[in-house]
Amino acid sequence: CEDEDLEVDPLGPSEPVVGDEWTVWLRCNGTTLTGTMVLQVDPAEFASIEENVVTFLMAGTAEMTVTVGAYRATMDITVVNPE
Repeated sequence: CEDEDLEVDPLGPSEPVVGDEWTVWLRCNGTTLTGTMVLQVDPAEFASIEENVVTFLMAGTAEMTVTVGAYRATMDITVVNPE
Protein backbone atom coordinates (compact mmCIF):
# COMPACT_ATOMS: atom_id res chain seq x y z
CA CYS A 1 0.00 0.00 0.00
CA GLU A 2 1.38 3.40 -0.99
CA ASP A 3 0.84 6.51 1.15
CA GLU A 4 -1.36 8.11 -1.50
CA ASP A 5 -3.68 5.07 -1.36
CA LEU A 6 -4.31 5.35 2.39
CA GLU A 7 -7.50 6.94 3.68
CA VAL A 8 -9.05 7.53 7.08
CA ASP A 9 -12.62 6.28 6.83
CA PRO A 10 -14.89 7.63 9.57
CA LEU A 11 -18.32 6.06 9.91
CA GLY A 12 -20.65 8.67 11.36
CA PRO A 13 -22.12 12.06 10.51
CA SER A 14 -20.22 13.84 7.72
CA GLU A 15 -20.67 17.14 9.56
CA PRO A 16 -20.24 16.17 13.22
CA VAL A 17 -21.52 18.17 16.17
CA VAL A 18 -20.35 18.00 19.78
CA GLY A 19 -21.43 14.64 21.20
CA ASP A 20 -21.39 12.77 17.89
CA GLU A 21 -19.36 9.59 17.48
CA TRP A 22 -17.28 8.27 14.60
CA THR A 23 -16.10 4.70 14.20
CA VAL A 24 -12.75 5.08 12.47
CA TRP A 25 -10.95 2.70 10.11
CA LEU A 26 -7.78 2.98 8.06
CA ARG A 27 -8.24 1.74 4.51
CA CYS A 28 -5.97 1.18 1.53
CA ASN A 29 -7.72 1.18 -1.85
CA GLY A 30 -10.97 0.40 -0.05
CA THR A 31 -9.56 -2.51 1.98
CA THR A 32 -9.64 -2.20 5.77
CA LEU A 33 -6.20 -2.54 7.34
CA THR A 34 -6.22 -4.83 10.36
CA GLY A 35 -3.92 -5.08 13.33
CA THR A 36 -3.21 -2.87 16.29
CA MET A 37 -4.63 0.59 15.64
CA VAL A 38 -3.37 3.76 17.26
CA LEU A 39 -5.85 6.60 17.00
CA GLN A 40 -4.91 10.11 18.14
CA VAL A 41 -6.58 13.52 18.03
CA ASP A 42 -4.66 16.78 18.35
CA PRO A 43 -5.53 18.60 20.55
CA ALA A 44 -6.16 15.62 22.85
CA GLU A 45 -9.03 17.31 24.75
CA PHE A 46 -10.98 17.66 21.50
CA ALA A 47 -12.34 14.10 21.68
CA SER A 48 -12.41 10.96 23.78
CA ILE A 49 -11.20 7.74 22.17
CA GLU A 50 -12.27 4.20 23.04
CA GLU A 51 -10.62 1.63 20.74
CA ASN A 52 -11.60 2.95 17.28
CA VAL A 53 -14.58 5.09 18.38
CA VAL A 54 -14.08 8.85 18.68
CA THR A 55 -16.58 10.98 20.63
CA PHE A 56 -16.33 14.71 19.98
CA LEU A 57 -16.19 16.78 23.17
CA MET A 58 -15.83 20.32 21.84
CA ALA A 59 -16.41 22.48 18.79
CA GLY A 60 -13.52 23.59 16.61
CA THR A 61 -10.91 21.98 14.40
CA ALA A 62 -8.44 19.20 15.09
CA GLU A 63 -6.22 16.71 13.31
CA MET A 64 -6.85 12.98 13.62
CA THR A 65 -4.03 10.50 13.00
CA VAL A 66 -4.66 6.79 12.48
CA THR A 67 -1.81 4.27 12.49
CA VAL A 68 -2.05 0.54 11.73
CA GLY A 69 1.30 -1.24 11.62
CA ALA A 70 3.62 0.80 9.41
CA TYR A 71 0.73 2.68 7.77
CA ARG A 72 -0.35 6.15 8.90
CA ALA A 73 -2.85 8.71 7.61
CA THR A 74 -4.22 11.98 8.94
CA MET A 75 -7.33 14.04 8.37
CA ASP A 76 -8.57 17.42 9.53
CA ILE A 77 -11.84 17.50 11.47
CA THR A 78 -14.28 20.35 12.02
CA VAL A 79 -16.94 19.94 14.72
CA VAL A 80 -19.69 22.46 15.47
CA ASN A 81 -21.94 23.03 18.47
CA PRO A 82 -25.43 21.52 18.27
CA GLU A 83 -28.15 23.96 17.26
